[in-house]
Amino acid sequence: MSMSRQAISAWTRRYFIHLLLPACLIVTGSLLVEIGRPASAAESAGIDPNRIVYVAGANSLGLIDADGTHKTIITVPPTNLPGPVGAFSILEPDLSPTGKTILFVEYSDNPVCITMLYTVNVDGSGLTALQDNQGCTYNPRWSPNGSRIVFSSAGFSTSIWTSNPDGTDPIEVANFGGLPSW
Repeated sequence: MSMSRQAISAWTRRYFIHLLLPACLIVTGSLLVEIGRPASAAESAGIDPNRIVYVAGANSLGLIDADGTHKTIITVPPTNLPGPVGAFSILEPDLSPTGKTILFVEYSDNPVCITMLYTVNVDGSGLTALQDNQGCTYNPRWSPNGSRIVFSSAGFSTSIWTSNPDGTDPIEVANFGGLPSW
């Protein structure tokens, strides 16, 4: 039994409309969603989001890829925090979303808690104090877009602050609490 040319043409159109067209639309829609998806800060900056920053010693930071390659040690010179000479430690590093700057706490081995927030570039240059704190500042974290930092500060009570990455425009966002994260 043979089908007429007209019957084959009608069958082909139905087949295309009912089976192939939905498949084509799904593939096209998936591509459009991927094209329209906003890139993360790391992707748009061309940075590997799998970099890890860590405390490598009392006065050094480490930077390494998640697979253990490309290890870099950054030695941080002592600063002017009060306390015995050489008695300071680097704590709580956080890598910026751009992957270019590390935010960290310096702790002085003084009878009272004295800490300061600093940034340093991943190549070890540009060590910058973010505030002149005579209290205990800890748990600094970059905002996801890198425009602000958040940290805890303890005096009579612990409070949560945000500031620009250079330490300017500090804002107390909560007058009681600790260990903030974005």
